[in-house]
Amino acid sequence: MTGAWSSTLRIRRDVLDRLSPDQRKEAEAALAQLTQLHEQNPLYAYKPHPKQAAFHASRARSKCYFGGNRAGKTTGAIADDLIQAVDRDSLPDHLKPFKKWDPPFKCRIVAPDFTATMEGVIFEKLREMAPKGQLVGDRFDKAYDKQLRMLRFKNGSWFQFLTSEQDLDKFGGAALHRVHFDEEPPGLKGEQMYRECRMRLIDYGGDFVLSMTPLLGLSWTYDAFWEQRPEEVSKGIYQDDKLFITTVDMDDNPHLHSEERHVALEGMTDQEKRARK
Repeated sequence: MTGAWSSTLRIRRDVLDRLSPDQRKEAEAALAQLTQLHEQNPLYAYKPHPKQAAFHASRARSKCYFGGNRAGKTTGAIADDLIQAVDRDSLPDHLKPFKKWDPPFKCRIVAPDFTATMEGVIFEKLREMAPKGQLVGDRFDKAYDKQLRMLRFKNGSWFQFLTSEQDLDKFGGAALHRVHFDEEPPGLKGEQMYRECRMRLIDYGGDFVLSMTPLLGLSWTYDAFWEQRPEEVSKGIYQDDKLFITTVDMDDNPHLHSEERHVALEGMTDQEKRARK
């Protein structure tokens, strides 16, 4: 189980054991069919929790998911990128209302570093969640161009991957439908990267996504987003046509057990716990 999503079916063995032989055979056949569906298209297994659903539903030009560790921020944001990139008819019915862009969808994903975060988190999440039949070659490793650092879809959509360790001149280039920063790039250079990326969105009237755990204090993202937040419409959600912000706690993740939360926060100061949650 990862964040707010798991491709593994939860099966009540005690319920199966109470079925008659014929009923059990029928149930196991249905489960096998459902398992195969989830393996081919893991988006069928993604059930967003309420704050993730609000994030997906927003049509704001800037969407911010400020979440603690294990609050489902990367899962929700990557799911939203995939919803936009794949063909509409490949989406399960519960995700179709969240589709804003039709293919080809051109998206840039920016992470702090390439090895630990991009390969270790972003790529693993894409491997878990991307519908295999939508990718060039029907699998991530064939669809991913290592030289260009791009993931290609059969319908012409693509994801480009950059990191905040790279030089600023790498952030120019093609017109984009979306830029997604997973964690905030620090300092003045990070703010300059953000402004350069926003210029890439002009041609398509594209949107900007920021998914992050606020660990850098009152950084440039505080002024650019938090101080600009519109009137709160419900607890932890601020939105208007231009800006959407949701603040998500570990406790908002229904898939995270209380014992896991306790172990993850053990040994931290109260201030560290608030930031991480």
